Amino acid sequence: MGWSSSAAGTIKMGITTAVFAVLFTVIVPMAFTAEKWYMEAENRKSQTGHMKTMADSWMMERKGTVTGNDIVEFILKNDSRYDYYVIMGDATYPITGKKAEKLFSEGKDVCIWSGDYLMEHVFLNHTIYDSYRVVSVRSNDETIAYKFYREEP
Repeated sequence: MGWSSSAAGTIKMGITTAVFAVLFTVIVPMAFTAEKWYMEAENRKSQTGHMKTMADSWMMERKGTVTGNDIVEFILKNDSRYDYYVIMGDATYPITGKKAEKLFSEGKDVCIWSGDYLMEHVFLNHTIYDSYRVVSVRSNDETIAYKFYREEP
């Protein structure tokens, strides 16, 4: 008893469909599991980065007194995340987004959060070795700026 070619084709199509159904039954749950693992890993990485940033800020605020070197290092790590004000007697040196915009609008191509700028425009005459009192400026329970007051020797 022979099978007709259309019956054999139908059986082959059924077997192929069954094989693909089994593959999809295995692959789809694996894809969802892989996506879940990826999202969990990214979430952990993001939380770790946020905790590092918060730890630096927390340490700066808790120290109370820092050196100019500490300030430069903190600014280099955090870039434009905060506004910074270095206050030496009657002179205030803003390192802020508004200051950067002003310099840019004047046609000056300078990064105020760079070590070169800080050394040439803020920490003059070896004031980088002086001590500074740290005051954080908070809004809605979040630190938005830091003020560094130079302690007179």
